[in-house]
Amino acid sequence: MAHAREHGDDRAPPIDVPIDPSGSGVPQAWDSMNPESFRAFEAAREQRLLKDYAEAASARLAEWRRALDSATARGIETGKIAAAEEKIRRLEAAMASASAAERKGTGDSNPQRP
Repeated sequence: MAHAREHGDDRAPPIDVPIDPSGSGVPQAWDSMNPESFRAFEAAREQRLLKDYAEAASARLAEWRRALDSATARGIETGKIAAAEEKIRRLEAAMASASAAERKGTGDSNPQRP
């Protein structure tokens, strides 16, 4: 009891604290106990993950296209070229979907994945 009085009880709901005050991506105890709060936490974490993935992929997309053009010029099998083109197309679709969800602010936690 003395410990809780001096240091607080992490099971108690926050009074005026955002869902993830540390930005660590780890749910607070209250988030874990409150289903609605936990769903909001999970949606925000998923949105951050998709945003980070899209940023990293867009930085490499030009490089992948150059490699694809080079492979086409060298005469690599058309099946392999088509598979690489499909992967790039799916990646672009996933990036567009994540971007649209972010612009709408819907928190769509499951846009089309590559």
